[in-house]
Amino acid sequence: MRKPALKVLSVLLGLAWLAGLSPGLAAGQAVIEGDRSVRDLGSVQVDDASVRLLIAYSGDSALLELAVAKSGGPERYIPMFGSTYRGIPSVTLNVIVSKSKDQLWVQSSWPDSTVLAYYRLGADTATTPFGTMGLLDTPFPKLLSGGPQGFPQFDPSGVWTLASFYHPGDE
Repeated sequence: MRKPALKVLSVLLGLAWLAGLSPGLAAGQAVIEGDRSVRDLGSVQVDDASVRLLIAYSGDSALLELAVAKSGGPERYIPMFGSTYRGIPSVTLNVIVSKSKDQLWVQSSWPDSTVLAYYRLGADTATTPFGTMGLLDTPFPKLLSGGPQGFPQFDPSGVWTLASFYHPGDE
């Protein structure tokens, strides 16, 4: 009878110990979720659409994103590159627009990812290194997944570089 009582007591002590830890774990998680900031890299106007490049920092990660908004409408977000160390390497980003101003590409100076995004102005989807995805309502998505996909090519004579933005990198 002594062994079962000790077993029950040890289980109850273990549960009490875990219950005592839970508030600390939840508070730690709240600190990570609350540790969010956005760095604006620059913005340009394409007819009635606003186009902005930004980095969204959250916890131990960073997302390089394109934000688009029709005149007076809410911003929608397109993740282009993710990092798990809360930093984005040094990069120059070019916003390239078709002469008809209905398509845009974001091109990076990184050798392995020349084009980071393709977006047809007014569409609900964009093509990124994560694949074709719907525009997001927040710069802080809970989950991102996907795989490499080809981007629509552009004819250099049919486009022009609207703006270039430089990010010196995070340390």
